Amino acid sequence: MFDALGLDVHRVLTLAAFAILLSIVHAVLKQAGKEEWAQLITYLGFLAGLYLVVDATYRLFAQLERLFRL
Repeated sequence: MFDALGLDVHRVLTLAAFAILLSIVHAVLKQAGKEEWAQLITYLGFLAGLYLVVDATYRLFAQLERLFRL
């Protein structure tokens, strides 16, 4: 059902794994006293995650448009 709308479960799990990995890297860098690097990595990770969400949303609306154009 979700594949028909473009909501791939693999994409959601990839985003969740990416967020967990990012939080681990942030915690390790912060414990090492590299707060600036931790913040930079967090911002870059946020932008990468946002790109994944925007791409998934675009694909969803494109498929919905094709579906209702029939």
